[in-house]
Amino acid sequence: DVRSMIEGGWSSDDRTFFKGVGKIFPGNWMEVTPEGKMERQLYWDLEYKDKVRVVMLEPLWMQRD
Repeated sequence: DVRSMIEGGWSSDDRTFFKGVGKIFPGNWMEVTPEGKMERQLYWDLEYKDKVRVVMLEPLWMQRD
């Protein structure tokens, strides 16, 4: 909405103050062909391995010297 863009100066979606102009988000790039076709692409994407689960048998604060 216009009010949130005026008050905050930005929006979380791809809208801008200009009609027909969108944002390119962090981690993205845009290719524009000579014909004017525009396509946004990710230039990086993090892949996460399976999470490692650590179980503490005794809380650290209970350990004594």
